[in-house]
Amino acid sequence: MARDSIFEDLIVLASKMPAWVSFLFAFFSFVIVHTIAVHTVTVDTSHIPPQQQMHAITASIPQQLIKVLATFGQVILPMAFVFGGVISVIKGRRGKKLFNQVASCDESINRLSWQDFERLLGEYFRRNGFYVIQKGGAAPDGGIDIQLRKGGETYLVQCKHWRAYKVGAQFVREFYGVMASRGVAGGYFVTSGVYTKEAVRFAQGLNIMLIDGKALRKVIALDRETSSCETVVG
Repeated sequence: MARDSIFEDLIVLASKMPAWVSFLFAFFSFVIVHTIAVHTVTVDTSHIPPQQQMHAITASIPQQLIKVLATFGQVILPMAFVFGGVISVIKGRRGKKLFNQVASCDESINRLSWQDFERLLGEYFRRNGFYVIQKGGAAPDGGIDIQLRKGGETYLVQCKHWRAYKVGAQFVREFYGVMASRGVAGGYFVTSGVYTKEAVRFAQGLNIMLIDGKALRKVIALDRETSSCETVVG
């Protein structure tokens, strides 16, 4: 379903960024747009001869339009980024809570919604030193659910929260095609289920790491220095 305004689009965009980035954008957008609003001069036609006033007014329309847009923009832009930042904080806290619940065996990966599954993965990569941008949602970005940055390199993550299905080679092949088209350093294909033998063979020797449900539970348990979840979640 389409969103109602650019304001809502900005909030959604900001909510997918780390909160500190959204708040930084809010600050700089206010400073820049406020400066434009204050320093954009409108033409005073009171001293211009009547026969030249229409020409002067017409010529000043772009400046007046810029001033009006900047006047409203100095409020709307920072507000959108602040709202998005607050949403990002809430999502981050929820991701941490989910991670701790799964790691302590209080929550099963298979019981998570696909949205929570992506939040769980975002938190995992965040704890492992990645700069995380959640890109999933109602309109996934070309099959990419999470984008990662680390050491100046970009990595892509695709999530398949399937309880009863195997991920075949076709899905991994399509993901690799997206990776190749974007020239990223590597990718992570993560599923709560398992991969077919063909999918595993296809990924061998490529810059793709396949993580199935069992491996995911193990790395999350190791991150919390416990391995008991393997015997509980399955």
